[in-house]
Amino acid sequence: MKRPVAAVTMTILLFCLVSEGTTVFHLVLAIRNIGLRGQTQQIPQSKLLTTNLSTVTYRVSWYVMVTSTTATTGTISEQLQYKEYDLGAEVLPFMSNVSASSVGPSSGSVLFRAVKGTATYNVTFDPNVNGTPTYNLHIVVERMSS
Repeated sequence: MKRPVAAVTMTILLFCLVSEGTTVFHLVLAIRNIGLRGQTQQIPQSKLLTTNLSTVTYRVSWYVMVTSTTATTGTISEQLQYKEYDLGAEVLPFMSNVSASSVGPSSGSVLFRAVKGTATYNVTFDPNVNGTPTYNLHIVVERMSS
């Protein structure tokens, strides 16, 4: 008899930090995967995550591939909005200067510490984008244990 297989969408990664002979283990949980293909427009402010924890450090990694474009100038950028423990509301540009006129990949990651509430993201084109870039955007959000 075949048993159903449950698909687990949460990835658990374990990594080890070795410092001065002491091994410290950190548990990293991938809590959200976003895969947007064939995007041709800016993305309005959208929910990235909601936390009920008092303060947590997150890592957001992104990979964008401009697959085709009619633009000859301009850039694509992404911003993260969240509430930081010490400073309050924050806007963090975490994808910037990605060429809207060149086909190819770009990637990066950013760490931020958020308090209870919702973190959001948006994708914008600068005013110099004079055509239509087509892009795929992949975002992974990981909760870092402290």
